[in-house]
Amino acid sequence: MDERYDVPLPARCPDCAGSIRRTGIATQYQEELPVTRVVVRRFDIHVGRCNRCRRRVQGRHPLQTSDALGAAAAQLGAHVLALVVVLNKQLCLSFGKIVTPLQQQYSLTVTRSGLLHAVVECFNPVGVE
Repeated sequence: MDERYDVPLPARCPDCAGSIRRTGIATQYQEELPVTRVVVRRFDIHVGRCNRCRRRVQGRHPLQTSDALGAAAAQLGAHVLALVVVLNKQLCLSFGKIVTPLQQQYSLTVTRSGLLHAVVECFNPVGVE
């Protein structure tokens, strides 16, 4: 139980203004969704080059959902992607329809094509282009 409220009787009957005698206490339960807020993460990704083969190499954090940098560096997190996949694949909502609740509920500005790209990317193995 996270919250508990005592709900007293009114001083007088709302219909006739007569006095009220308490006869008991009834219990009512209510379940509510937790208040959510958007978490913005910044990853300072170290980039380098192999001294032997000269290949470009970059660091990777477990919370990253993509290796993309530059113009594509803004990514959706794993929880957003999971919600989008459920709405699209299980509830058959189009990416266009998913954009609206993400904006209204979480103030996330995304596009249909951005969601499509993010979902496709999350099914690609890490490091595979």
